[in-house]
Amino acid sequence: MKYRLMKMLLNLRIDRSPIEFKSISGHELSTFDYIHLLWLNDTKFYRALVSILTCESNGLDAERHCFVSPFGEVISSLEGCRNVYLLNDSACNGPASFINDYGDFGKLIFIHAPFLGRHVLRIKSKYLGKIVWRSWGGRLFYEGEARLSAKKLAKAVLTPLARRKLQAIRAFGIGNMVDQIDLERQIGHTRFYRLNYPGECTWEIREGIASEVQAVNRVPRVLIGHSGYTEENHFKIVDRLALYEEKDAEFLFLLPYGDKTYIKQLKRYAAEKLGLRAIFIEDMKPIENYLRFLNSVDIAILDATCSTGLGCFCNLLFFKKKIFVNKAGLYYEALRRCNLPVFASDEIGRVSWDELLFPPAYPDDYREKDLLPQPYTNAVNCWRRALNELACNA
Repeated sequence: MKYRLMKMLLNLRIDRSPIEFKSISGHELSTFDYIHLLWLNDTKFYRALVSILTCESNGLDAERHCFVSPFGEVISSLEGCRNVYLLNDSACNGPASFINDYGDFGKLIFIHAPFLGRHVLRIKSKYLGKIVWRSWGGRLFYEGEARLSAKKLAKAVLTPLARRKLQAIRAFGIGNMVDQIDLERQIGHTRFYRLNYPGECTWEIREGIASEVQAVNRVPRVLIGHSGYTEENHFKIVDRLALYEEKDAEFLFLLPYGDKTYIKQLKRYAAEKLGLRAIFIEDMKPIENYLRFLNSVDIAILDATCSTGLGCFCNLLFFKKKIFVNKAGLYYEALRRCNLPVFASDEIGRVSWDELLFPPAYPDDYREKDLLPQPYTNAVNCWRRALNELACNA
């Protein structure tokens, strides 16, 4: 096992010099208490995660954490970070495979990626108590087709088994109450810790943008969705907005990623229904530009029932925007629990244009609500609490 591990894990020393690789032994890996699996080829969040845990001034025992990913692009994006390792083994198929092979190392294994419930069936039961899964939203279980099929029958048998195994893992990490509601709906009550990935300067940027004065006498700006996926229900929303045919407005479709075929169809349909009022934004914006863009809209429509675009949702709340959400969705329930203004997306097309745009009344303490982005120091404290409690209950 030690020989195989030396072949599989390559330590990437990232600095200003050319990239070099250094093999790591099982003994070296065993010196880390917390193994973090970065199992998505995505570079938006992982640097913030590694930075918050390895910054010495945060006091989170930086030397006890290591970070493993099978994606070279992820590793490259972590330039300058410490304790980062590239997993270089085609035989290691997903986090379940890694945990089964190397679950004896470390005290806790954190999974930072979307994770289907069926994958947990492959994890040896003896390692479930070491896993902390940081939820990234999405459905845990296969929905299946309506007709009777072998796949549907398999789901009926395997889903309860997967749910029981998920309930047996040590804890779930969440972004905020939305993730908690999502997990409660899918697997029942379990143990949660708020584990965020904040950028250290994001709070100050957000505060500054919130204080900026918006332009006067401009046309209303309406944000529709956050990505180019079917769960955002864009076509339904376009039909409802088209009922306000005589109103001057900018209907902003945020499509920096998603299903290319779906995006192409949506752009054609929205242009037909809304004309030049439909504006499509397909570039990824730097964080400051992105936040300023969100602050510039008057209302937002996030009609997905799942938690897609959670960061977008939370920042819109920070800027006190009027948000229309799906009545059957996670956002609707979370807003109600937090006593924040909540508007159902099925009101669009039924209420007058003036009523649609009428600003919401946020409570004075709205920034203290669980759904709002938290200052960097709060995120550090949440990680410290989680690590201390998980260590005590080992």
